[in-house]
Amino acid sequence: MANARDRSFSSSSEAALQNISTCKEAIVTLERRVKEIEWQVTVHNATSGVSKEELIESKETIAQLYGSLDKLQYHGVDGIITADLKTGKDHVREQRKELNRQCESIRTLMMSLHQQLKAQVAATT
Repeated sequence: MANARDRSFSSSSEAALQNISTCKEAIVTLERRVKEIEWQVTVHNATSGVSKEELIESKETIAQLYGSLDKLQYHGVDGIITADLKTGKDHVREQRKELNRQCESIRTLMMSLHQQLKAQVAATT
C-alpha cells in the first residue's frame, strides 16, 4: 500500500497538509515546555530543591501554555477545513484528529501539573 504522501494531492490539500505540519511543530514545542515543567515538579516532589518563586513561575507558565494550547487547537488545528478537499480529505482529517488527541493529552497533563504546582506553592513557605 502506498504512503499517503506518495500520492498526488490538489493544491488545497497540500496547503492543508502544510498547515497540519505547522501545527505539529507548534504542538511539539509546547509539549517540550510542558515536559520541562513536569520534570521540575518531579524534582520538587523528590527533593524539595525548587524554590517557591520557581514554583509560582512554573504555575504561571503552565497557565499561559494552557491558553496557547487552546488558541493553537481551536484556531490552528480546528481551523484546517476538510469539507472542500477532494484528493487528501481523509488523510488530512485523520491527521487533524491525531493532533486533537495530542492536544487533549497535553491538556490533561497541564491540568494535573497546575494542580500539583498549586498545592506545592501552598505548602512551601
